[in-house]
Amino acid sequence: MDDRIQLQYGCPAYIEGVGTSYGYVPSLGAGIAFCALFGLSMIVHTVQFTWKRQWWASVFSVGCLVEVIGWAGRTWSAKCPYNTTAFLMQISTLIIAPTFFTAGIYILLGRFIQVLGRESSFLKPSLYLWIFCTCDIISLVVQAVGGGMASGEADKIGGDTATGTHIMVAGIVFQLFSITIFVVCAVDFIRRTMRNHLLQSVTGSVIPLFAAMLLSIVCIYIRSIYRTIELVQGWEGYLITHEVYFIALDGAMMVVSVAIFNFLHPGWMLPNGKSDSYKMETTKKTTEKTTEKTTEKTTEKTTEKTTEKTTEKTTEKTTEKTTEKTTEKTTEKATEKATEKATEKATEKATEKTTEKTTEKTTEKTTEKTTEKTTEKTTVV
Repeated sequence: MDDRIQLQYGCPAYIEGVGTSYGYVPSLGAGIAFCALFGLSMIVHTVQFTWKRQWWASVFSVGCLVEVIGWAGRTWSAKCPYNTTAFLMQISTLIIAPTFFTAGIYILLGRFIQVLGRESSFLKPSLYLWIFCTCDIISLVVQAVGGGMASGEADKIGGDTATGTHIMVAGIVFQLFSITIFVVCAVDFIRRTMRNHLLQSVTGSVIPLFAAMLLSIVCIYIRSIYRTIELVQGWEGYLITHEVYFIALDGAMMVVSVAIFNFLHPGWMLPNGKSDSYKMETTKKTTEKTTEKTTEKTTEKTTEKTTEKTTEKTTEKTTEKTTEKTTEKTTEKATEKATEKATEKATEKATEKTTEKTTEKTTEKTTEKTTEKTTEKTTVV
């Protein structure tokens, strides 16, 4: 018992015939190399996201830090292959580190959609953050719980690591599922971008950055498949007891997936480096609002002018019609009055003439009769 405690918590060298928790002695050179690579990438990422003020990109630095801790544990195990603390340190960190890288990639696709426009995706940019990062957190928690349970059982004599292992596998499978859905969304994004020719209106190296994102997600996908098969085989399976597969399919894949963004950092490659502050989206919204206001004002002015012209024309027509009607009525009345006066005058003249003629005839007749009578009387006398 004392010897076992000494092996687990001390730092004895490898003893021939006494197995380790790994099934081999971890490579010291590989441990140092990956600690250096992830450490360098972490420093560069920290400088980059601080300089460009893209705080969301800090997830890459956090992921690198977790990888450094994990590989430091393996480096420790190279000298102390039986040390339980070193083993637990590496298994609990390296299983969850890629979760931070996938979180950064999910956010990055949302930034692409902000830059290229809402028509480049069937999901809103903010939904990528909420949906896939939530899946990432769930995967992280499940893997961490499973890793902790398996590690705790591995530390016991005759401990059963099956339950913890199955939980870890469930977490990795869930991560694979969410990555697969993400890849489908990314393919849809590419299809929409090409169909609508959206890249022509963008200034910046969007295509290389998008290629880097795809390469990174492929590396994480390969690593997740490897890890799933490894854990399904069990703690004494072929893959988990041969370090070369772990170095090639976990360590190397993770270095590529995160280091690619040191060379093609979003702060440099996205247009104007403004993806972090949502300025591209804000500018679009401001432009839309300005356009709406301009359109409203233009419409109002056009409506006013149209109304004025319509009113003028209507007034003119109304005035013309009113004038015409008034003139007609006035003319009619004037004509009627003139006719009446003319008739009256004509009647008066006709009456006068008739009266004169009648008077003349009467006078003539009276005179004639008087004359005749006078003559007759004279003759009689």
